[in-house]
Amino acid sequence: MGLLSNFDQLTCALSLSSVRRIYQAGDLADDLVKCRLVVLRIKIGFPRQGVIMRTAQWIWLPAACLPVAAISIPAYAATYLTVEQAQQTIFPGEKLAPANIMLTNEQAREIERRSDANVRRKDIKLWKVANGGYFIVDEVVGKHEFITYAVGLNADGTVKQIEIMTYRESYGYEVRNADWRAQLAGKNAAAPLKLNKDIKNISGATLSCRHIADGVKRILATYEIALK
Repeated sequence: MGLLSNFDQLTCALSLSSVRRIYQAGDLADDLVKCRLVVLRIKIGFPRQGVIMRTAQWIWLPAACLPVAAISIPAYAATYLTVEQAQQTIFPGEKLAPANIMLTNEQAREIERRSDANVRRKDIKLWKVANGGYFIVDEVVGKHEFITYAVGLNADGTVKQIEIMTYRESYGYEVRNADWRAQLAGKNAAAPLKLNKDIKNISGATLSCRHIADGVKRILATYEIALK
């Protein structure tokens, strides 16, 4: 907590323009001689139309200013839906009850075999829907950052709907497009869920498309092995 406090004080005290002015005035000259520069990404948060967004700018600071070497923070993030909002979007008016499960090692290995996707976590965050379906929150990596998304499963184990809850990359956000997400509806564990086969790709968002499709495939295999 001490490190974070120092970091917050530093980022509050120094804006991009002030750092430039100090540097141009030569006030950092001695420090620049004594230590190497490191790169610090300052995170700025601001709300826009109910969406929590963050952006960042690169700032050069002398290493002496920091308690440790550079701290890395995602350059962009947008939270579109909370868990409760995603639940009501996918299952409007339905009652949902928490039903988290922990996969066994054997189940995890079988899910990986069937889906050809790594099981990163064995604790599955899910809710049982009164009509027999499931609501599952999952994460996959886009290119560098995690994408948090929700999958609604019908009582027969087919995909009802998916929603992107938080997207942290600065590009590839087109996976939120309703038309792209709609092609996942109706898929079951037997579906290939492969780009350019039964899932259309989006130029500039290839990795996000592929990894979300892989994640849904893994969730469908999880249903077959641990929930059915």
